[in-house]
Amino acid sequence: MQSSVNVIVIEGGVVRDPELKYTADGLAYTKFAVANSSISFKNKQKAEEVSYFDISAWGKLAEICSTYLKRGKRIIISGKLRQSRWKNDEGKKPERCFHRSK
Repeated sequence: MQSSVNVIVIEGGVVRDPELKYTADGLAYTKFAVANSSISFKNKQKAEEVSYFDISAWGKLAEICSTYLKRGKRIIISGKLRQSRWKNDEGKKPERCFHRSK
């Protein structure tokens, strides 16, 4: 199987303070969210769209994030994008929703 590029860069504000936790093996991890806003114009009207990204950090990086990142802090993140798949309570996958900019 051929390897492909998977890199994402997000600039935005931290939505909630990262909370540092540890796995049973003692590995540090934290999760937090980043809000990214963009502005567009449609029919000469200004419109703002906000996207939210869930971020996970592990190891020493998780410890650094929990120490220095706080709600509202502006940051730039680069990393790998991973897709989560889930099913609802009835065991069905949600319908896919795609957004495109005009």
